[in-house]
Amino acid sequence: MTADVIAQARAQQRTILSEVEAKQLLADAGLSVTETRLATSIDEAAAHAAELGYPVALKVVSDKITHKTDVGGVELGVADEAALRAACQRIHERVIAAVPDAQAQGVSVQPMAEPGVEVILGVTQDQQFGPVLMFGLGGVFVEVLKDVAFRIVPLEPRDAAEMIRRDSGLSHPRRRARTARRQPRSDRGDAAPTLRVRRRASGDRRTRSQPGLRPA
Repeated sequence: MTADVIAQARAQQRTILSEVEAKQLLADAGLSVTETRLATSIDEAAAHAAELGYPVALKVVSDKITHKTDVGGVELGVADEAALRAACQRIHERVIAAVPDAQAQGVSVQPMAEPGVEVILGVTQDQQFGPVLMFGLGGVFVEVLKDVAFRIVPLEPRDAAEMIRRDSGLSHPRRRARTARRQPRSDRGDAAPTLRVRRRASGDRRTRSQPGLRPA
C-alpha cells in the first residue's frame, strides 16, 4: 500500500500527499489513525458517514490546499446527513471563493476524534546527522510558540520520554493549552510509542525526504 501511494504521487509529480494518502502510510507504519475516506460527491460523503458513524469531520482534499482551515475547508462535528449535505456545500463555496483554481478532488470523511492535545511530528534529513525527529505542541501553538524538540534517529525510549517532558518545552505550553481548552490531562505514555514508530517510519529514505504530521 505504501509503495502504491508513493508511486501514484510521483507519477502525478506531487510532493505533498493528501490526508487520506498520508493516513494510509501512517497505518502501514503501525500508527493509530482515524479511518479516513475520500468522497468525490455529496452522496458518497453521506454513504461514508453512515458507515463510519456520526458525528464526522469533513475536510477539503486538493493538491493546491495544505492549510484547509485558512480557506474554510473544514467542518467539524457534523451530526447527521442533513447537516453533512449542507456542510459539503459550504466547504465548496468557501474554497472556490478563496482558491478559485483549487481543483478539489472531494472531501475527506472521518469520525470525530476525542478531545485531546495536538502535537506536531516531523522528520528531516540532516546532511551531517541523517534522519532527525521533531516533536512539539501542535495546532495553533506551532506558529505562536515555535517550541519543538529535535532528536537524532534512532530514538531510544528514554529519548522519546525526554522529548515529551522536557522542562523548556511542552510542559508549560501544554498546561496553558489544557487550561484554555478545558481538556483532561493528556497521557504522555501514548506519545512515546508513537515517536518510536515514527522513527521507524522515517528510515526509508528512498520514498521520503521531510515527512511531517500536524496535528497528530
